[in-house]
Amino acid sequence: MKARVHAGMVLACGLVASVARAQSADSGGLMGTVIHGADGQPLTDVEVRVVGPSLLGDLRVLTDGDGHFRVPRLPPGLYTVVYLKEGYQSWERYETRVELGRTTRADMKLAREDVGCWFVARREGLDTVSTTTGLHVGPEFFRRIAVR
Repeated sequence: MKARVHAGMVLACGLVASVARAQSADSGGLMGTVIHGADGQPLTDVEVRVVGPSLLGDLRVLTDGDGHFRVPRLPPGLYTVVYLKEGYQSWERYETRVELGRTTRADMKLAREDVGCWFVARREGLDTVSTTTGLHVGPEFFRRIAVR
C-alpha cells in the first residue's frame, strides 16, 4: 500500500511539473538592463513599454535598483520596446524578436536629454514648410557609425 501511495505521489508531482513547463512553453519573455550612457551606472525607475500586435495595448514595467527589468509570458512575435525616463532621451527598439520558450535580452543605454544635437534638412525647390524634416542625433548614433 505504501508503495502505491509513494508511486502515486511521484506521478502526481511529475504531472504538475510537466503542466508548469507546458504553460511557460507557450510564451517567451524579455529582460534587460538599462544604464546611463555616459558612466554605465544602472538607471532605476525607467519605464519600459512593450508594444506589439499580439498585445491589447502595451505592457509597462519599471527597472529596479540595479537597472534590471523583466517582462515574462509574452506571445512569440516582434515587439517594439520603448524606454522612458524623465531627464533622459527616450529610445525605441524596433523588431525585438521574442521566441517560444526563450527570454530575449533588450539592454539599453540612455543619454541625458541635454546631450546630442539637432539637424534640420530642407529640400530646395519645394515648399519648405511641408518638407522640413528633423533628425535628433545623439551619442548612440555617433558610436554606431563607421569612421575611416
